[in-house]
Amino acid sequence: MSDYDGKYHHVVDKTGHSEPIGIAVDPINGKLYWADWKPIPRIESATLMGENRTILVSGDDILGLPYGLTLDLSIRRLYWTDVYEEALYSIDLDGIPGQMEIKLEYDEGGLYFPFFITLNKDYFFISEHEYEYIMILPRDNATYVNAAFLSTSPKIPMGVDYMDVTKQPPHNNICAVDNGGCDQLCISTATNHCLCTAGYVMADNGTCVEDTHLIEGHRVLIADSVEICSAPVNLASIQDLSGTLNCFLNATVTGSFDYDFQQEMLYAYVPSDQAIKTVRLREGETFKVLHGDIQGVGGIALDWISSALYWTETTTNRVMVSTTQGLHKSIIANVNSPLAIAVHPLKGYLFWGAGGANPCIERSTLSGRHRIKLVIDDIIDPVAMVIDYNHDRLYWVDNGQNLIESIGVDGIFRTFVYASYGGRFGGIAVFQDFLIWTETDYRKLVFYNHDKDAIEKRFSMPDPPGPVRVYDEEIQPKFNGTNPCSYAVCFGLCVPYNGVGDCVCGIDDGNCTRDVYCPRQIEHASVHDDCDPRQGANCSYTCDVGFQPTSNKRLICTETGDWDISDNTLCVFGVSTEYFMLIGSPQAIHYVDLTSSTPTAVTLPIEDLVYVLGFDYSYGDNMIYLTDLFLETVSRVSLDGQNAEVMVDSNLLYPDGIEVDSRNGKVYWVDSDTDLLEVINLDGTGRRPLVVYDLDEPRALVLDEHNQVLYWTDWGFDAKVEKVNVDGTEREVVASQGMSHPLGLALDSKEGRLYWCDSTLDVLESCYTNGTDRKILYRLEPEQACYGLALTDDYIYYTDYVGVKVHRLNRTTFTSENFLPDLQTEDTLDIKIYRKPSATTSSPSTSTPPISTTPPIMAKTTTSAPSTSTPSISTTPPIMAKTTTSPPSTSTPLIMETTTVTKTTRGREETTTEMGQETTMTMGLTTSENTKSTGVAKPSKPGSPVGDEDAKALIGIGVGSLVLSALIVILASVYFCRRRTRQDKYDIRGIEPPVFYNVDGDRVRGVSNPVYDNMESFNFESSGEQPITPAADTNVEKAAIS
Repeated sequence: MSDYDGKYHHVVDKTGHSEPIGIAVDPINGKLYWADWKPIPRIESATLMGENRTILVSGDDILGLPYGLTLDLSIRRLYWTDVYEEALYSIDLDGIPGQMEIKLEYDEGGLYFPFFITLNKDYFFISEHEYEYIMILPRDNATYVNAAFLSTSPKIPMGVDYMDVTKQPPHNNICAVDNGGCDQLCISTATNHCLCTAGYVMADNGTCVEDTHLIEGHRVLIADSVEICSAPVNLASIQDLSGTLNCFLNATVTGSFDYDFQQEMLYAYVPSDQAIKTVRLREGETFKVLHGDIQGVGGIALDWISSALYWTETTTNRVMVSTTQGLHKSIIANVNSPLAIAVHPLKGYLFWGAGGANPCIERSTLSGRHRIKLVIDDIIDPVAMVIDYNHDRLYWVDNGQNLIESIGVDGIFRTFVYASYGGRFGGIAVFQDFLIWTETDYRKLVFYNHDKDAIEKRFSMPDPPGPVRVYDEEIQPKFNGTNPCSYAVCFGLCVPYNGVGDCVCGIDDGNCTRDVYCPRQIEHASVHDDCDPRQGANCSYTCDVGFQPTSNKRLICTETGDWDISDNTLCVFGVSTEYFMLIGSPQAIHYVDLTSSTPTAVTLPIEDLVYVLGFDYSYGDNMIYLTDLFLETVSRVSLDGQNAEVMVDSNLLYPDGIEVDSRNGKVYWVDSDTDLLEVINLDGTGRRPLVVYDLDEPRALVLDEHNQVLYWTDWGFDAKVEKVNVDGTEREVVASQGMSHPLGLALDSKEGRLYWCDSTLDVLESCYTNGTDRKILYRLEPEQACYGLALTDDYIYYTDYVGVKVHRLNRTTFTSENFLPDLQTEDTLDIKIYRKPSATTSSPSTSTPPISTTPPIMAKTTTSAPSTSTPSISTTPPIMAKTTTSPPSTSTPLIMETTTVTKTTRGREETTTEMGQETTMTMGLTTSENTKSTGVAKPSKPGSPVGDEDAKALIGIGVGSLVLSALIVILASVYFCRRRTRQDKYDIRGIEPPVFYNVDGDRVRGVSNPVYDNMESFNFESSGEQPITPAADTNVEKAAIS
C-alpha cells in the first residue's frame, strides 16, 4: 500500500502468497480481502495492517478460480467472480470463517472470462474479458434474460468500478487530523495505526528511523568464494535484473550456512579460519567465532524452535550439535564421511548425507536416536540438501552423479527431479513452487518450477556460487505450540523428542545424565500420547489402520531404548477381502474397505515396488499380481507383503494391464513396447503370446471370466477398444472412431457394457460389448486426466493422475466427488474393485466384479443390437444449464462461432474447439490459445454430464470425406507415421523420465548416466528435436479432411 502521492509505500504482507488476484478494502471496519489461486483456491482477509490473516473460504471442491472482488458495506457482503465456474458468488462477512455459506448469484451464461466486478445498490457490473463487454445484471433478479451488455469492442475491458458517494460513506477517520500523529503512513484503525515506508522501521518512540537490517525477508541468499549476496525470491518473474543482486557480507563461505529469521542471526563455516562463525544481520555487525579448530564442515542446519545448531565434520566423521550460543557441544552420531545436513523441527527429524565407501542418507531424532537409512542405493556424493516443509519432502543434490532427487521424510516415494549435463551443484533451496539451486562450475543460479516441471530461469553469477538458502519467515514460521524443553530439567542441551524434552549431554557437560527413551512411533503402531516412554515405562499402543495387534500385553521400555516386543511382531497386517478397492501408485498399492462407512486408504506393506502400472487380485490364492515398468517384471505377492515371487523377468519392456483367471489358472498381460498380449499359467509354465499383430499401445486389460473374453484399450495411432477370446480367436474391434487416449477400462457384466475414459478428450464413454449403443456419459473437468476405471452398482470410480485423486461419479445423477480427500500418495494410476463371491455362486470373482452373481452369457461374435428391454445405465443425464443457455442477441458482442481453449497436462498441450454443443478435439505440435493482446489465457471449464448428441462430434465423419480421408492417411503416413517412442509413453501417462540439460539449460537426450543405464532402450533421441508424434499425425489428417 502507499499514500496517494506515492511518497511512502509499505508491504502489508509478503508470506504465504502464490498467485494473489483481486482485492477489496473495508476502511470502516479496517479489513482487507483478496483471493489466491495456489496451492488451493481461497479467499482471505486481514486487518489493514496485515495482521490476523484468516481464510474465509477455500478448497478445490468449493471454489473454482476466484478473480475479481467487491464489497457491499451496507449489508456486509463480499462478492466475487469465478473464472472456472463462469459465475458470480457471495458470502456474508458476519459468518464463521471456514464455515461460510456461499451463495450463487449468477451462472446462466454470457460469462466466459469474467475479470472484475463492481456494484451499486441496484446492479452488478462485470467486465467480460473474452467477449469484450460489460455485463450489467439487476441484483434483485440476476438472470440472463434481464442482463444488459455494454460493448467495449475492439478494446478489452479489464478493471471496472462504479463511482458513487454511497460506496464511500463517512466514518471516524483517525488519520484525518495531523496524519493521525504518524511520521509517514497512517492507517484508519483503532490501534497500531502508524506504518513506515520501505527502508525505515518504527522506533520505540513511534517515529520512523532508517532501517539498519542488512536484509529483509523474501530474499535468496547465495554464498560464493568472496561474499554472501541476496536477490529477490521472485527473481524468475523479474524482467529487468539490474540492481537485483545485493552483496552484503565479505566472507569465504564454501561449506554451508543457515540463519535464524526471528533472531536475525546468520551462522556460517569459514574455511580460512577453520571456524563456525555467527553474525547479526545488521549494519556494522561483524562475525564472531562460535566454534573453532574445525578443519572441515560439510553442512550446517538450524533448529529455530529449540535454538539448536547442527553441523557435520568431514575430518572427524561426526554429526555435531550445540546451542546457537555455542554451549553444550555434543556428538549426535559417528558417520563415515558426513556431508549435507538438514533438520525438520516440526517433525522432530534430523537428516544427513554421507559419502565415502558406503554413501547413504540417514534420518534420526533431533537427539540422534533411532537412526534409519532412507537411501542406500544409487547415491554417491550428497553434498547439499533441503526440506520442503509444506510437502514434507527431502531434496538433495548428488555431485557424484550430477542428479537432484527427493524422498518423503517418512522414507517413501523416492523421485528423480533433474540431471545436469556435467558440472557440480553448489547448493539447493526450496520456496513455494520453486526449487532453487546453484551450479558452481557453470556459475549459474537456477529457478526450477515444480508446476511446470521445467527450468523457469537461469542466471549467470559473477563468481562460482556455492550454498544457497531462501531467507523468509515462511521457511521458519513462528512456533505457537509448547516446546517440551521449556519445562524439562537438563544439564546439557535439550531438544524435543516425542512430546518430551530429551537431554543431550555435551562433551564438557560432566554432571549431565541422559535418560533412556523408547520410540513413540514404531512400525505399524504408535504409543499413546499419555505415556512418557522413558526406561521402565509401561505403555499402551494402537496399531495403524489395516493392522491388528498380536497381543493384549502393554509395552515396557527397556534400558536399551527398545520396547520389549519386537516391532515386526507387534502388529500384523489384516484386512477384510469381503468388498474392497485397490488403488495403484508407482511405489505402493493402497487398500480401501468398501464396507466401511468411513472409507480410508491403507498402504499395503509391499516392498521393492519401483513403478507399478498394472495389478490384479485373485481370490483363488489371495495374491496380488503386478506389472512393474522399471523392473520389467510380472510378479505376485500377498496382501501383507509376504510370499513375493517374480513370475516373468525376461522379454518384457513396458508391461502394463494384467488380469488373473484363477478358475483356469491363467495370467494375462499386455506390453505396449513389445506390442503383445501374453498369457502364462499360474505355476509359471506355458508362457506364450496370445495377440501378436496390430497392437500399438495396449494399456488397460479386462477379463470377462464367465465368457472367457479379454477386452483392452489401445491408445496408439489408431486408438480403439478391442476384444478377443482367451484362446486367441475371434478378435474384434469394439469401438475406434473419435478416440485419442483411452486409458481406463471396466466391464459391467450384468448389463454387458464396457466403460472407458479418454484422458485427452476428457470423456467417459460406454457401449455394449458388441460395440453398439455407444454414448458419452460424462465430460471430465479439463484439468483432470483419467487413468484407471472401476464400477459398482451405484458408482463409477476413476483415478486422476494429474490431480492425484480418486473421483466417485454417481451413475444416476452423474454428480462427481473426491472419494478419498485424505489420500496420501505420489500418484493415482490403476483402480479395481473386488467383491468376495458367495458360496453358492458358480461364477468366479473377476477383477471387475460382476454386479450380480449370475451375469448373462454374451454372444462373442454375432451379438445383435440389444433390445429395448436390455438394461442400460440410466437415461441420458441432464444437460447443465450452461450448455443449453441461448447466446446473447446479435446486438451483443457475445456471438462467437468458435471458442478455442488450450490446456496443459504434464507438459502436453491439448486444444479444444467448442462449437455450440458440439466439440471436436485436436492435438498437435502447435496450439492456438484463447488469448488477446493482454496475453491472459482462460483456464479450462469444469466438466458436466453430456448427452448422446455430444458423441456425434467425436464419432461423426461425413461419408463424402471418406475417400479423401483414406488418401490423406496414406500420404501422411509416408511422412509422419512413426512409432511412439518411450518418451511419448511418459508424457501420456504422466510419468517423469530422466531429463538431462546442458550448460545453457537446453534439454539433451541420450546422455548416459549411471543411475539410468537400464534405460538405454528407451529410444531417447540425441538430436534434441521433438519427434512427430502420432497425435500430431492425426491432427494433420483431421485438418486435411476438414
